[in-house]
Amino acid sequence: MLGACPSTAEQRRRRASRGGRGKAAKRVAVLWDEVRAVIAKVESGELEPPQGNTMLRGFNTLIALDRLDVERSELEIQQRRLELDEQERRELVVEMEELREMIEISREARAG
Repeated sequence: MLGACPSTAEQRRRRASRGGRGKAAKRVAVLWDEVRAVIAKVESGELEPPQGNTMLRGFNTLIALDRLDVERSELEIQQRRLELDEQERRELVVEMEELREMIEISREARAG
């Protein structure tokens, strides 16, 4: 397995670190826009304060759920990084064994 490249491993880590954060950030941005709209409607009198409060509690619940989703995604990313690190270590062990064998063969060839 000679040829596993550290730069490739770094690329895999960078890709894994991006995960699903972009989607969650967009959803939260949309929710914040809706929260601002509810506040504006309450301030303008278009919505009664109890209606606004109820809607804001619902938005807070959705935002909390999105946070949980982001945390879950981050945990999955960390798990994947650990798996990649473990795979990389196994590859390095195999490469070291191959190199040791090649050094031993080279020594034997010079000695013999």
